[in-house]
Amino acid sequence: MEAVIFDVDGTLWDAADSMAYGWTNVMNERFDPDFFVDGNMIRPILGRTPVELAGDLMPTIPAEKAEDIFHILAEGELPYIREASPDVYDGFRTVLPKLAEKYKLFIVSNCDAGYIEMFLEVTGLGDLFEGHLCPGDTGEGKAENIRTVMEEYGISEAVYVGDTDKDSRECAKAGVPFIYASYGYGKTDSYTARIGSPLELPEVLDEM
Repeated sequence: MEAVIFDVDGTLWDAADSMAYGWTNVMNERFDPDFFVDGNMIRPILGRTPVELAGDLMPTIPAEKAEDIFHILAEGELPYIREASPDVYDGFRTVLPKLAEKYKLFIVSNCDAGYIEMFLEVTGLGDLFEGHLCPGDTGEGKAENIRTVMEEYGISEAVYVGDTDKDSRECAKAGVPFIYASYGYGKTDSYTARIGSPLELPEVLDEM
């Protein structure tokens, strides 16, 4: 195994509360004074693409307009998350430096442009990751972005760590093993391996 590719939300950290607060405030100020979401409301839908999230959040608004609004929300959430400064899940501060000694580390997440950069800035973990991609960068889905990262960095064998059934399906499309982070937001019965804590990841990788 040459590389480990990570999802962000529900896998590396939980920023849902500050994200929802940002979405609510931007929507209230610019589009809808009655709009409200909280972290518990959005955790089940995080991990979807920006287009899919726009439809989930604004089902009564025409798709193209909803997508445009969501891009504004995605940009507007960043200051709120920076201010809240969430940390990675317990264990990753220990695990990630050790993994970086053995594997190339990447991030591929279904977020908008700027979100992964903000994650790396807030956590201070940028030096551990070789690169990252998201739909906001490429317009492509997770499977395509996983393949692109592997091609661009000359990776022949990689594993993906995520927390949703959608992650599992995208890994199948990309042809990479899926490690299910069961402590995260989603549920799935389809995975190559499962971890209940970040601290379990090194041993699981050693066995693959």
